[in-house]
Amino acid sequence: MSSRSGYREKIPIKFEYQSKFYDGHLQPVSGSGYQSVWHVILNNYYHGELRYTDRWIYTGNSMEDLGDYFANYITAWVG
Repeated sequence: MSSRSGYREKIPIKFEYQSKFYDGHLQPVSGSGYQSVWHVILNNYYHGELRYTDRWIYTGNSMEDLGDYFANYITAWVG
């Protein structure tokens, strides 16, 4: 988990979901009290927060079924 908690750069992300294209980034947040917290920013709009304690939890205002996708994307990006 150390690589995810120490990573401080935006992660670019592009994908299609329900026939709509999304372009944005996953933004790490520091000082949150969790090991790792990321804001999900897509098409210049905040879509939710992904955080890791002993597992990934996504609390979003949309696309809640993509929490695992975002978590796996971060894990693959930072190693």
